[in-house]
Amino acid sequence: MPTSDTVVVKNFVNDLGVAITNSILTCPNKPLDLNATITGGHAIYNYTWSVNSIPVANTPTLSYTSPSSGGTYVVSVSVMDSCQYQTSDNDVIVVLPNTLSIAIVDSVSLCGNTPFTLSSTSSGGYPDYSYQWFLLPNATSISNTSGLSSTTPASEGNYAIQVVISDSCGYQRSDIQIINVLPPCQVEIPNVITPNGDFANDYFKIKNIEYHPNTSVTIFDRWGLKVFESSNYNNEWKGEGVSDGTFFYVIDVPQDKNIVDLLLYLRNNQTHSTKKPSSKITDGFFLITKEITN
Repeated sequence: MPTSDTVVVKNFVNDLGVAITNSILTCPNKPLDLNATITGGHAIYNYTWSVNSIPVANTPTLSYTSPSSGGTYVVSVSVMDSCQYQTSDNDVIVVLPNTLSIAIVDSVSLCGNTPFTLSSTSSGGYPDYSYQWFLLPNATSISNTSGLSSTTPASEGNYAIQVVISDSCGYQRSDIQIINVLPPCQVEIPNVITPNGDFANDYFKIKNIEYHPNTSVTIFDRWGLKVFESSNYNNEWKGEGVSDGTFFYVIDVPQDKNIVDLLLYLRNNQTHSTKKPSSKITDGFFLITKEITN
């Protein structure tokens, strides 16, 4: 006699769920981890992670290096359980953009071997910041501060100064400024003037004085009496109120470090020796002739 039995087939309900538990805000090229939490479903689980639809991993946790360019990247995880039920979740990786900028705000045109400063202004980026200055094409840094204090090269010409700023994300920006080193501009002092009104050699004219602001000039007559003094000489003296004769001068040129052993002649034939590294003092004499005879 035939027998029968009843078999009940029960399908597991699809209650699989997954969620990415952390979103990321980061700098470029930084290691990061994204975690996925599963609810329901039926072990075992298979994972597929993708960034901007490109598969990148098949592990429960995504260990990844952030993209090298700033922007927003969609990260997805897809999970399939042993019943082949499948679900997914999306989140974003935000890579901070490069907003850093820097500019050198001034330039210089100076004699060789002269101290100078350049300032920079920066904006954007992510603290902290680091700076490097270069005298191109030399790759050796000459300063690591936001402003440059240096000395012009000895030879005349145009030189490129570069500043490079880096922020905590590793972004960099740079700027270049050209500085001009003038032809040799050491002061040259005349030994005679002829202030007779013929517009030739009428003034005690020091060559290249325009490159040395705040140069002081003091002039004495043969008896040691001061007849002229200026703390910022501009080639303006032409011997007003004095007679023909020999006169002594003392000239103090700021920031000229070529001479440090100085001999200064004063009245009454007294001599004094001094050292002044920040300036060059020149002493000497010259002749004033107001009438020229053939």
